[in-house]
Amino acid sequence: MSVAQDAAGRLLTEYCRSQGRETPAVEAARLLSRIRVCKARWANRDTASSALRLLGNAAIDVDDLAENHLGVTLSVECLERFDRYSGAPVYGVARPNSRHVTVCTRALKYEPLYRATIAHELGHTVLHQRDSGLHAYSPQSPHRPSIESEADEFMTAILLPDPVFHLSLAFVAHFHRIDIREIGSRADSNRGREQWRRYLLPFCVNSLCVSRHLVCVWALKRGFVNRETLAYHLTYAMPNRWLDPSSSYSRSACEWQVDWNESVRRISKPGLMEA
Repeated sequence: MSVAQDAAGRLLTEYCRSQGRETPAVEAARLLSRIRVCKARWANRDTASSALRLLGNAAIDVDDLAENHLGVTLSVECLERFDRYSGAPVYGVARPNSRHVTVCTRALKYEPLYRATIAHELGHTVLHQRDSGLHAYSPQSPHRPSIESEADEFMTAILLPDPVFHLSLAFVAHFHRIDIREIGSRADSNRGREQWRRYLLPFCVNSLCVSRHLVCVWALKRGFVNRETLAYHLTYAMPNRWLDPSSSYSRSACEWQVDWNESVRRISKPGLMEA
């Protein structure tokens, strides 16, 4: 585990403890240890219901984490003037020693990008707190020093802890009756790519509020996919609840919770859960 991942894990533990709960990573790891598979389906339907609820509430409130737990000041303004220095769009800047993070207005258009920007800049605040410089979050920039990679690792550990992704993969395989080897160790095959495109990536984006780019980069670094597969998953359009205003997913949080509850009731029916 890297320094950035360790710092992110400790921060999440402190934050969740202050709320009287365990981290999503701890809950997911515990649930994974209880899974028993019977003919490609989980033998216990209560485990699937618990997984769906856990994953539906796994996204950390990054605004609350920043402002109320870390005491970081958040602001929003147009940062396009920094683009020429980065050579690519800038979505946020951090001033670690002053504990101030500014998010670019264009990041507000896509919630997973907004959350990634804050989590990345919090990485600078936590890891480089004595740094008096200005750090811009520009993931497509051709000029990214190692300090940006550290903040990226911190960001990923905050938004997509390993056990949470593993539980998502296992749940998607169970729910869609997919051989977990196809969606896991064979993710680079044509069939594996199709399973990720149709099932796993949409599930992660919609339920965990992370971008498919973040998921795919995470998968590349963990050895799930190769660079060719990563490139493939960034070529096609993927409507989701955060991107497409006309999508059926683009509804209030209250309506989305109703949908989750209905999903729990639906998958809890014996005929759908027992092999």
